[in-house]
Amino acid sequence: MDKYNIEEKKINIIGAGNISYAVISGLINSNYKKDLITVCAPSIKNRNNITKLFGIKNSSNNIYYSDQADVLILAVKPQSIVSVCQDLNKINLSKKIIISLLAGINTNILISLLKQNNINIIRIMPNIAIAVNYGIIAMYAISKNTNSINFTKNLFSKMGIIYQLDNENDIDTFTVIVGSSPAYFLFFMEEIQKKIESMGINQCNAYNIIINTINGIIHLSKLNHHNTFNKLRKLISSKKGITESAISVFKKENISSIIANAIDVSINRIKDLKNIKIF
Repeated sequence: MDKYNIEEKKINIIGAGNISYAVISGLINSNYKKDLITVCAPSIKNRNNITKLFGIKNSSNNIYYSDQADVLILAVKPQSIVSVCQDLNKINLSKKIIISLLAGINTNILISLLKQNNINIIRIMPNIAIAVNYGIIAMYAISKNTNSINFTKNLFSKMGIIYQLDNENDIDTFTVIVGSSPAYFLFFMEEIQKKIESMGINQCNAYNIIINTINGIIHLSKLNHHNTFNKLRKLISSKKGITESAISVFKKENISSIIANAIDVSINRIKDLKNIKIF
């Protein structure tokens, strides 16, 4: 297909939520053939929305397309994984690549649910930006099948930057930092937009001001060789200046502590998910 020379495999995605949408969008933007992608989910509305957007086939039956597929991507809520695995156990999984996007569900749990020998399980934790091929993707492979690992790595490397992990527990950290952090930045942007609009600038202009500001910061950051944002920020916020006065408010309100606490709460939420009784 391109320089990665990915073998064309049939991919069935189980789940039709936001992350499934992002994966499908990333695949199609990477020129993966639509007729090799299918999606299964109970929600007819979600399935049909994906079909309308991308022109791929869908089904409420997890077994039919999974049986035909070479690759299964599990993108459901943790509470749904038991019923999904019950369906998958009705087919032979030994020659399939199973890619899990499940937060809080480790490979040992999946192995215990998929009561078959020699299954190839690979965990992936992407963020929503894979939809436009600018994602950050954590990858952990319990599988020793080199072909499965290489296929998965090549497939997702077209959607963003991959960090291959040696310790599965590190997936939790990446879930919070990689999976959730886009929402943290967007929340901050949202609040700035509200303030700009309250000052009399219309919604469209306020939105574009923020987008272009972020684009400029990204380009400046890429040119910054210090690998820290502190020095770059100090170039903008001169002592006793207008920007510094705003930064002093952030510091007074202890925004650093707020950010750290929010990340800690997210990590604790993953621990809660791990403790959910799925059996």
